[in-house]
Amino acid sequence: MNDALAGSNGKRLMNMNRIVRLKTYNQRLYRFLENIPIGAEVLDVGVGQSSLFRERKTDKRLFITGIDILEKNNVDNCVDDYHKIDLNTTELFIHNKMFDAVCCNHVIEHLHSHNLVRNILKYFVKANGTVYIAGPNERSLFVPSFGFYHEQKSPFNFYDDMTHVRPVTNQSLFDLMNECGYYNIDVGVRKDRLGFFVIIPKIIMALIKKDRNKLVHTVWDLIGWESQVVARKK
Repeated sequence: MNDALAGSNGKRLMNMNRIVRLKTYNQRLYRFLENIPIGAEVLDVGVGQSSLFRERKTDKRLFITGIDILEKNNVDNCVDDYHKIDLNTTELFIHNKMFDAVCCNHVIEHLHSHNLVRNILKYFVKANGTVYIAGPNERSLFVPSFGFYHEQKSPFNFYDDMTHVRPVTNQSLFDLMNECGYYNIDVGVRKDRLGFFVIIPKIIMALIKKDRNKLVHTVWDLIGWESQVVARKK
């Protein structure tokens, strides 16, 4: 029993440490997660195998609803309620349910239609609820498609991922939020506050370890590859 409790406390401490580290390299996501109320109903659009809400689920007592095109057994097991749906459709997937917070992390760049996402933002978020959206921006179009351990797959260039349709921009994210009736719109490019102090050593270490994924994410941080927006519903 004590071992189980210690393990649970250890996982909670690890999750909180990860949240604290967000202050350094992803301030908008940190503020979004910090401001979710206790006991909130939250929606992860395109939840995939790792929900952004996972690390706040326990301490914030979140009820997580997820939607994605994946089968349920391939979705993060922290999700409480899952709906398999193609996000390119316009069908409203849940009825009589409103959310305190919605995240849409690296999803809309894969979509040919944003109508369902717009419907969610307009009709499924409570007044004063918050939304976080992020995706690769136009800078990711100009990164070379490096020939570094191709078999490890991680995309350097935007079009290395053949499911990508179009990048986002700061302006497109602002316009989406404004159109859907949001205010306090904070939009910008993700930057690591420690900058070159950590990025150059990370690149060297990724090259030494032959870790393509680590190298990709470090180069992306260097060029400011991701645009983000956090906004509040009127």
